[in-house]
Amino acid sequence: MGQTDTRSLTGWVKNTEIRKAIKSKTQKTLIVTEGATDWRHLKSALRGFQSQEESRYKNLDIEFFEYNPRGSKEDDLPKLDMSCSHLTTMCKEFAKLQQSRKIIFIADADDTDTVKKLSNGEDKYKNWGNNVYSMILPVPEHRKSTPHICIEHYYRDKDLKTTLKINGINRRIFMGQEFDEFGLSKDKKFMCLDRSNCGDSKINIIDGQSGKRVFKIDDEDQTNLALPKMDFAEAIHIKNPVMKDIDFSEFHLIFDVIKEIDGLGT
Repeated sequence: MGQTDTRSLTGWVKNTEIRKAIKSKTQKTLIVTEGATDWRHLKSALRGFQSQEESRYKNLDIEFFEYNPRGSKEDDLPKLDMSCSHLTTMCKEFAKLQQSRKIIFIADADDTDTVKKLSNGEDKYKNWGNNVYSMILPVPEHRKSTPHICIEHYYRDKDLKTTLKINGINRRIFMGQEFDEFGLSKDKKFMCLDRSNCGDSKINIIDGQSGKRVFKIDDEDQTNLALPKMDFAEAIHIKNPVMKDIDFSEFHLIFDVIKEIDGLGT
């Protein structure tokens, strides 16, 4: 987030919808994620786990803070920016007073500073006191060689690159390693304008946002073929038939930690 004014963040915490959510009468553990797509993936994964007869999360009764990113056209949820800096500030602020229920802040693992601020060395989570906790996304086995991950990396590549038809156009999420440093795909069929995130060693999610599109080289119109992360998350969340066989298995790494924290003091 860069050099953010901590005072403005403190004011944001005092006025945000999160404070209202925390004061809810429920005692359920509240999960607050860094990204607006993250809670959708987690909620979908938990639903998938709990539908299994022998699920170890059958009785895990938690609540997600549901929000949309600022600028979203949807009006059904609060619209907030939620960065690592926001999460860190909230942990500090809310830990000053005893909270009536546990709050777990979850951040991506794609930023070294985030890991330092919101983790506690080799521990699974950081206890800030007064029922406030934070954790970094644990790295699944299939991403061990590229550990700077965001939540989309919990899916295997075949699921992550599922094609969806959006307004008549087949679109999917791309990854940086599919392109060389100049943005040319290895099969010479596609061009990516998000060149700073392209290269053999990069697993950055390329979703075509901010004009950084992916298009076929032989397409004069340069039609964007990259799928926004929100569209991907929503397709899973609303159970789009294309996503019916999505594999949530690696998400157990997150819910094992949530379950451990949820059980503290009980």
